[in-house]
Amino acid sequence: MSQKYLIYNFSGELDDISHLFPNERLGRIAAIIKKHGKEVDIVDRANLLDLMDFGGEYMGNLGKLSFYDTNELYESRLNDEAQDILNNNYDVIFLNLWNGTGFKFSIDLANLIKKATPNIKIYGVGQKVDWFKEHILKLSNNGLDGLVTGLGYNAIEGIVLNKKAKTIPNLILYDTGKIKENAKTPINVDNYPTALYDKNIYRNIEYKIPLYSITLSNQACPNKCVFCIRPENYGRINKARIIENVLNELEQLNSKYNAAHFRIEDSTPPKNALSELSKAILNSKLKSKIKLSAFSRVDSNAQESFALLKEAGFVALFFGIESLDDKNLVKLKKGITYKQINDSIKKANKAGIYTIGSFIFPIPGETKQSMGNTLKGINELKPFLSSLLVLPAGIYPNTEWSRNPSKFGIQLDDKFVEKFVIYPIKYLLPFQCWPPFPFKYEIMDKKVENVDFEYILEIYRTFLDKVSKEFKIPSIPDYYFLLADLLKGNYTSVTKAIINYMVSRDYPAIKNLFSGSPQ
Repeated sequence: MSQKYLIYNFSGELDDISHLFPNERLGRIAAIIKKHGKEVDIVDRANLLDLMDFGGEYMGNLGKLSFYDTNELYESRLNDEAQDILNNNYDVIFLNLWNGTGFKFSIDLANLIKKATPNIKIYGVGQKVDWFKEHILKLSNNGLDGLVTGLGYNAIEGIVLNKKAKTIPNLILYDTGKIKENAKTPINVDNYPTALYDKNIYRNIEYKIPLYSITLSNQACPNKCVFCIRPENYGRINKARIIENVLNELEQLNSKYNAAHFRIEDSTPPKNALSELSKAILNSKLKSKIKLSAFSRVDSNAQESFALLKEAGFVALFFGIESLDDKNLVKLKKGITYKQINDSIKKANKAGIYTIGSFIFPIPGETKQSMGNTLKGINELKPFLSSLLVLPAGIYPNTEWSRNPSKFGIQLDDKFVEKFVIYPIKYLLPFQCWPPFPFKYEIMDKKVENVDFEYILEIYRTFLDKVSKEFKIPSIPDYYFLLADLLKGNYTSVTKAIINYMVSRDYPAIKNLFSGSPQ
């Protein structure tokens, strides 16, 4: 008998507009399942119709609950959702796991479904798995059969083909009562079918915002930044996709779904891949028809022809800068210098591309001198930085920071991982509204035992006030520049409107805002 698959996503509160973009990874998982003749549905609740159905009251209530809390309003919708899934008689569920409220709802949903149908197989996929891996399996209380790490398309295929779980790469599972992580193997994305976005499979996709993700590689990263989990989950062998295949994918999305706005998802685009893609676009029927944004490495993408990118339709580039103090950059193992950052940002900006700089502040071991050097650098780059995003250092499992905390002046709480895996990240709220971190680190020459969350907050706010009030550099992610183009509006006013609607949970207003967008 043919198996029936569900790919399910509930991201909870809408704390980032990107939740409303079609999810490329979910679409590829569906394509892999469909390729092998199986029936598959994508139920992605991060769409404007379902958000209006859940309603602002429910989302607000959900946002107030800790991981172990519950109440009647929460339980009513959770039970309805479980029953709806059970009524469709799925054999296997791939559960996309997010932060905060969506994570809680998804784990509780898995447990309800498992309790009613013990033989169903449920696997966790997605960003949360990348960050916390086997700790999610422990937290799920047997609600999950396994976790897929990284892109994991090979693991998905192994599950669909009913291979023995012990032999499936990129899979974490219970083996004779113990948690085991199977070996990882590098993925060649071009070996798998392109994402499916058909309405009969990807339910309510017409109520998503038509900004599509594209990858240029398997998203592996050869770098060794002390704060980053990507090499641990995606590997260090970066396998570039064939540019002709990427172009074909763009052309199919444009012709089939009228897609005209794309975000390159690779945090480390292969060297010269952005220029190669730009050349291909300019020599294709997509010339002058599409707009793109992308991540860009200051070092490996430094030789890109930014003028060529601009001509091909690149609107914005996101640079992971982290600090403008050379000693900090060495501590972070970024492999770049302030001079390289300065050169790349100026080149991109002078080509007419919006430049977004991402910073970690404070980092463990931050000093008044390093803070001063970073602020001085920002002041010098101010005419060339379109946007600047700042968050304090987060300590994640499977990073060098978490493996050797004392080396970096970091102190982890007792049961740090168990606390952080359920930590509610609230991007839309001011940092002072976040609960204390389950870790701390020495900063401004204060020993770690004399630092608390309030002190980290004080240092962070001092830095942020300088950036926003004195330098007057806005904090706008790269994809908002694409949304402004999509809506034919000014990027500052578009950003302000979207954030105001998200904060007030005015989902009908967001729907109205994008009602004229092509679907």
